[in-house]
Amino acid sequence: MIPGTNIVLEATDYINTYGTFSNLVKLPMNSNLTMRTRNASTDGTVQTGINLVGSYDYANLEFKTQGTGNITLQTGTGTSPQAANIYAGKLTTGGGQVTVMAPAVFCFSQ
Repeated sequence: MIPGTNIVLEATDYINTYGTFSNLVKLPMNSNLTMRTRNASTDGTVQTGINLVGSYDYANLEFKTQGTGNITLQTGTGTSPQAANIYAGKLTTGGGQVTVMAPAVFCFSQ
């Protein structure tokens, strides 16, 4: 990946991690990571929000930016959003910001 790349993952209802990541997802220098779900009142209700502890690495899974890279996790961006939680393990930046916006947030850290 090229330094300065901005990664945006958007979903209607749910973003989930699955499988093995060897505990680390590291972005190139000065790259931003944004994950957001709409969760409008007319969307599904079975699984909602963002779950970054669903992989085999569980809460040990770290999302890491370098330099000025930011991490943003947001749920409920749709019209009349329903409750949609965020479950996150380690969110690390090299100097950028971490922003988490949701009706309820559960962070696991060591």
